[in-house]
Amino acid sequence: QRESFELIDRMDEFRSPFLAGSIARTERVQNHWGFSVWVDKTIARLWLKNLYFRWDHGWDLVSRFPLFSADRFALRADFDAISLGFSSGDGFRVPSVSDLFWPAGVHVQGNPELLPEISQDWRYRISLRIFDGLKISGERFHKTIENQIVWQKDFLGKFSPQNISTAVIDGQSYAIRFLKDDFPLQFRFNLDKFQPINHSGDPITEGKFIPFRILSKLRFETTIQTKFGEIAYEIETIGKIYIREANTKPLDGFQQHNLQWRKEFAKWQISLRAENLADKTFATMERYPLPGRRYFLTIKTEIMKGGK
Repeated sequence: QRESFELIDRMDEFRSPFLAGSIARTERVQNHWGFSVWVDKTIARLWLKNLYFRWDHGWDLVSRFPLFSADRFALRADFDAISLGFSSGDGFRVPSVSDLFWPAGVHVQGNPELLPEISQDWRYRISLRIFDGLKISGERFHKTIENQIVWQKDFLGKFSPQNISTAVIDGQSYAIRFLKDDFPLQFRFNLDKFQPINHSGDPITEGKFIPFRILSKLRFETTIQTKFGEIAYEIETIGKIYIREANTKPLDGFQQHNLQWRKEFAKWQISLRAENLADKTFATMERYPLPGRRYFLTIKTEIMKGGK
């Protein structure tokens, strides 16, 4: 069982005449509990090695909204060279602070009247082990969302988040992984494809892609272990993104290259990471380009107490 409490205060930069009379504080209490059953027993007739079942129940109390609860279950069966999985459930997502309280400006403004999104989804997954270390998997998923939050453009040309009646997201995910402990070279390949469709009933937007949603993502990562540390190289390709509800204006896709070095020294771990090596300019939202080349330094250690 897990319970958390969160108190969100509207920051000073969110103050504007647009927010007059809105709630300045949002209290949020989350509670989650569930159970799982894991059967670790080989059944010779079915070649079944493991059978796993999990059920979760959670609720979210936010002072601005009514109480929401959600249930989810998952089932997975592992055989000699193949794994089958299925999960289904419902969920909800409260609007973010930015969606609610983004200050009114020339191009955008928040909407404190937003309702939470409510969703139902299912997904199934198949994983196949070709040989030791090499695994291929595929996943299919479907999600229906009520009160989907979409940033829409009004007659003044300003974007603000609004609730549309219904949205449906279908997609597939494919992966190839080679991970072997005693081999210095490893790689991962992932391809994700999404179809976020607007079903609001509006004749202009019905059946169109929801704006500002990624339609495809391809990621390749290779890692090599050397005596000087671990070196990882990543290539991430993002497909086009529509920025108009009528799908009349897309943003071009882009490709990003990243490089990382990591080394462990006793109880210390140091990593250096560079993202967007080519320093290209690209965006997933109009007028808001993502950062160019950037560098990260991470240092981790363990603090021992009482000999533990």
